[in-house]
Amino acid sequence: MLVAHDDADRIVGFAELDPDEGLVKACYVDPDFHRLGVGRALMQGVERAARAHGRTALTLDASLNAVPFYLTLGWQRECATRHELAPGAWLDCAIMTKSLR
Repeated sequence: MLVAHDDADRIVGFAELDPDEGLVKACYVDPDFHRLGVGRALMQGVERAARAHGRTALTLDASLNAVPFYLTLGWQRECATRHELAPGAWLDCAIMTKSLR
């Protein structure tokens, strides 16, 4: 788990990696801190951690509104998927991958 904080030590974002699976489980940035480089820095940290664990590629499920962000970081959209958030409540997503070579 990587955590980003501001100068007042307020948490403004986090990212979670499962290094054994090569899976980015989460990346979230407080909306007040969007477009300030927080997400990019978190994902760069995730990639460094994955490389340190010997991973050569990563996978994540992106919400559709996050797909453009990941594309700017060099991720590839593979296919559409859906996550069940609660019984009967679904979220459309995209499976994305990135080579770390």
